[in-house]
Amino acid sequence: MYGLAGCRGQQPALSHGGIRKDCDSSSFILSIVSVETLMAKQEQTEVWVKHYCSSHNILLVGEGDFSFCLSLAQSFGSASNIVASSLDSYGSLLSLSLCFRFLTENFMNIYLVELVYQTSSFFTRLLVLSDGKVSAVYFIPVDVLIKKYKQAKSNWEKLEFLGASLLHGVDATKMRLHNDLRMQKFDRIIFNFPHAGFHGKEDMKHVIKMHSNLVNGFFNNASCMLRVNGEVHVNHKTKPPFSHWNIEEIAQQNSLVLIECVDFHIEDYPGYNNKRGDADGDSQWLQANCYAYGVPQPIVHVRDECYRIFSEYFNHATETFGRIDYNVSYSVHEALKLGFDKYMAEGRNSNGYLWILEELHHLTILRLAWLRNMLGGDRLY
Repeated sequence: MYGLAGCRGQQPALSHGGIRKDCDSSSFILSIVSVETLMAKQEQTEVWVKHYCSSHNILLVGEGDFSFCLSLAQSFGSASNIVASSLDSYGSLLSLSLCFRFLTENFMNIYLVELVYQTSSFFTRLLVLSDGKVSAVYFIPVDVLIKKYKQAKSNWEKLEFLGASLLHGVDATKMRLHNDLRMQKFDRIIFNFPHAGFHGKEDMKHVIKMHSNLVNGFFNNASCMLRVNGEVHVNHKTKPPFSHWNIEEIAQQNSLVLIECVDFHIEDYPGYNNKRGDADGDSQWLQANCYAYGVPQPIVHVRDECYRIFSEYFNHATETFGRIDYNVSYSVHEALKLGFDKYMAEGRNSNGYLWILEELHHLTILRLAWLRNMLGGDRLY
């Protein structure tokens, strides 16, 4: 490390080692360090919380009371690297928080009278008793209000102090178009326990379809918002009917590959109090997994055998790239048929052909993911 020193109104006297001497109390010292030293210092100060690092650029999607975000921020000592988003608008969150505070501060007894099924959520009538008489009846979403948002306002204030970027009204299926997100790329994009709302029992086909559509829209957006070697994380319950969402297949459809699947333990994130997203809020954390997905990097080469068998396919793709005056489906089908005929003409078993075909399919997925990322996320057809 090298030292530069300066004094107001006079030239500093420097010793052989570059250290200031004989300067008055208004002097200053400027240290100059090498890039290697700075990088080493940064590595030493990085803080890891399971899969997440304080140097990662992190996007949290579908936050409820922002307690997961706060848990990471407090562990990191800062939230300047975190963007936390919620589907709810700030106004609705604030009004729910204030409503809960009013009820709990002004009435000793609050009784849940009944659950009423609405189009998008379970609502409840709160029967408020004071001095043995009914003082008021409130028609509000009990799970959203009591179990989810009673700490929201406090969490926001702490996160703002720690430097987090908080976004409200962000739809996970359209987030890449959001004004504050469309120009950003992230190292980690996290959606904890995605849930499309309460539209019936969880094992009903149309409910499972709605949840699957939410995950599909999220993956489609998130896959275009990753930095190189970035990952998309989804924490999800493993038992039926939640396992019927088939999130791994949905990820593959959006050019994402599974990197890792590990058990999710809430104790790894102190202060996080997600309520599973359903009406009873009974958390069963041992039955949840954290799925990590990534966009595969395009490979430089494929085995010579694959190129030899499908040479017509590769040549055809090169010659017709960007053209619109041909039938893509027919042309690709014919090229693949020629590859099959070439392989079988050599008297080999069809099992080997399936391996080569799978290799070709893998290459196609890699190319598609790379092109989508380069084009800013526009879906290719």
